[in-house]
Amino acid sequence: MATVTHRYESAQYDGTNSAVILAFLDGASYTVVEASVERLVLTDSEGTRKTIPAGGWVVRYGWAHELAWQGSDAAYLAQWAVVPS
Repeated sequence: MATVTHRYESAQYDGTNSAVILAFLDGASYTVVEASVERLVLTDSEGTRKTIPAGGWVVRYGWAHELAWQGSDAAYLAQWAVVPS
């Protein structure tokens, strides 16, 4: 029996790469509210704010390129496992 999971992909916000993060999400109805060396704040089409601290991560669904999770580096390391692709 095989163990399987959905594919997720991640990218790290470094305090300067808001355009890269937005492109990573395919601009999927997200608007940049704030992009600073401290944090990236996005809003979705419903007005919900998503805050990614500098050094933090965004995780998208690999099949839809929509935001599945965002958080700090420590939370990312605790909650996600990186596997070879």
